[in-house]
Order: sequence, then structure tokens, then C-alpha cells
Amino acid sequence: YQRRVHGKQEHIVAGVVGGLTSLIFGFGMCQVMKGKCGPAAKKMAKTTIQTMKSERVPKPIGPYCAGKVVHSWGSSMGYTSGCLGIDPATGNLVSEDIKDQSRQALENLKNLVEDNGFTLKHVLKNTIFITDMAEFGKVNEVYQEYF
Repeated sequence: YQRRVHGKQEHIVAGVVGGLTSLIFGFGMCQVMKGKCGPAAKKMAKTTIQTMKSERVPKPIGPYCAGKVVHSWGSSMGYTSGCLGIDPATGNLVSEDIKDQSRQALENLKNLVEDNGFTLKHVLKNTIFITDMAEFGKVNEVYQEYF
């Protein structure tokens, strides 16, 4: 979905998996609140949310973080913000070439998930936004190098 923050449009991507996760967490928490779970389940039901951090990705340019990790029921799930083709060292687009930008965006994603205890094999869903569908083949070529 989209929302406005400080007058700027912010895009938040949540796929079907994220919705199902919320449903599962919600159901589990309802069971705990109704007292239908044993002491071990009540202890495991504690949910914490941690902000993802990495020195190997560009700093956010707005009032958001690179991602969040939700720890609940003895497991963790990460949600990332959008990754762009920005070079973390310079803060600029890596180049004007769509393949270079795609590769840098995927490297930024890889670095972020790895620095927070995950790998690209843990990624369940990606959403890619491009402005010119004629460039899709080039983006897909690079994407296949990672997934």
C-alpha cells in the first residue's frame, strides 16, 4: 500500500506472505490472550521488532529504516524497504545503465539481509518497479544471477 509521510509518498510493499504471517501471529496472540495456551506457548508468544541495520547499504533518504525483523514464536521474519541502485560509498546512482542499477539494488538487498542474519535463500517475495517495460529483459537477466 502507499501512505504519505511528511508530504512525501512512501511505498510499502507487503505481499501475500506478509498478510498470512500477520494472520498467523494474530491467531496465535488471540489464543494466548484467551488463556488457551500453556505456559511454554505464552513464553514463546513474546513478539519483538528489531530495526535492520547495515553499514553496507545506502543510508535512507527519508524518515524510514532499511527494514524490520519480527521475532515471534521462536522464529524471525524480515521485511525490507525498497532497495535502489545507489552506491553506498557515494550515495549516488551507480550509473544510468539499468543493468548496473539492478545489480547494485540486488547487492544492497543481499548485504542488508546478510547483515541481519538471513540470506537471499530466505527471501520469499520481491517486487520490482521499473519505469520502462522495454527494460524488463535486462532487469530479469541480472535478477536471475541472484535468484
